[in-house]
Amino acid sequence: MPQFDPTTFSSQIFWLIITFSTLYLIVWKFIIPKMNNILEKRESVIAHDLDRAKELQSEAEKILTDYEIAISNAFEKKAEEIKKATDNCKKEAEIKNLELNKKLEENINNAEKRILLAKTEAIKEINNVAIEIADVTATSLTGINFEKSAIEDLVKDISKVGK
Repeated sequence: MPQFDPTTFSSQIFWLIITFSTLYLIVWKFIIPKMNNILEKRESVIAHDLDRAKELQSEAEKILTDYEIAISNAFEKKAEEIKKATDNCKKEAEIKNLELNKKLEENINNAEKRILLAKTEAIKEINNVAIEIADVTATSLTGINFEKSAIEDLVKDISKVGK
C-alpha cells in the first residue's frame, strides 16, 4: 500500500495541509457566513412571530373582554325589556280587570233593578190575584157583593202586616 510508505509521508502531509486549509478557508469565508445569515434571519423571523403572537394574544384578550361586556350588557338589556314587558302586561291586565269589574257592577246593578221591578210586578200581580180571590170567595161564601175598593184596602192592609 502506497499510503503507508514512509517516503511519501511528507508529500501526503503537505497535500493534507493544503486541502484542509483550503477547505477550512472555504467553510470559514463562504459557508459559515451564509449559515450565520440563515440563523440570524430565522431568529429574527421567530422573534417577529413571537412578538406578533403576543400582539394577537393581547388583541384576542381585548376582543374577549369586549365580547363578555357586550354579552353582559345584552343580558341586562334583555332583563330590562322583559321587566318592562311584564310591567306593561300587568298594567294592561289591571286596566282590563277594572273595565271588567265596572261592566260586572253595571250588569249586577241592572240585574238588581230588573229583579226589583219583577218583584214589584209580582207583588202587584199577587195583590190583584188576592183581590179577585177575596172578592170571589167573599161573594160565594156570603152571597154579598162587596165593593172592589173595600177589598183592595183590606188586601193592602193584610200585605202591609206581612212585611
